[in-house]
Amino acid sequence: METIPFIEYIKKLIKQAHRYQNTKISTGECFMPKYKFGVYKWVFLIISLLFYIFSRDFNSNILNTFITALSILVGLLANLLMTVYNMFLKLDGEITDTIYKKRVIIKKATFFQQFGYLNAYAILLSVLCIILCIIVQLPNFPSISVFDLLQYEFSFRICDILFVVLIWGYSLVKATLVYFALDLLYIVIFSISSFVDYLNGEISRMKENKNV
Repeated sequence: METIPFIEYIKKLIKQAHRYQNTKISTGECFMPKYKFGVYKWVFLIISLLFYIFSRDFNSNILNTFITALSILVGLLANLLMTVYNMFLKLDGEITDTIYKKRVIIKKATFFQQFGYLNAYAILLSVLCIILCIIVQLPNFPSISVFDLLQYEFSFRICDILFVVLIWGYSLVKATLVYFALDLLYIVIFSISSFVDYLNGEISRMKENKNV
C-alpha cells in the first residue's frame, strides 16, 4: 500500500515559501539572503533566545485568546487559498497572442504562486503555533526559567538531571512558539505587502494602456 509523501510535501512547501519570501513581485527577481536567514529572521531568533533563557510561564488567558485568533486565521487563509487557486486555474484559458499578454499572464501566475505558497505556509505555521500553545499549557511544568537554574545547586542525581532537562525542553517549546508566532506575523504582513505591490503594478499597467 502506497503512502502519501507527507514529509516531502512539507519540505517543498517550506522551500517554496522561503523562496517567495525573497521574491519581488513587480520584477520577478529573487533576492535570497546571504546568510540563509534574512535580517528579520535573525531578529526573531534573538528574541526567541531571550525567551528561552528568561521566560517562565505564559499567561493561559493570552494563550487561549491566541489559539482562538489562530483558528480564525486558518479558516480565513484556507478560503483565500481556494480563491487564489481558482483564479490561477483561469489563467490557463486566457489568450496569449502577443508577447505583452504573455508577460502579463506570467506576472499574474508568479503572483498567484507566491500568494498561494505563502498562505499555505502561514496555515502550517498557525497549526504549529496552536499545537505549541497546547503543549505550553500542559500541567505540572515548573514555572522557572533557564536563567533561574543558575540559582540552584545542581547534583548528578537522576531527579536533578531530569529536572534540568525538563526546564530546557519546556523553555525550548516556549522559544519555538515565540519564533513561529513572529514568523507567522511576518508572513502575513509580507503577503499583504506583496499584494499591494502587485496591485500597484496592475494599476500602473492599466493607466499606461489607456494613455497609449
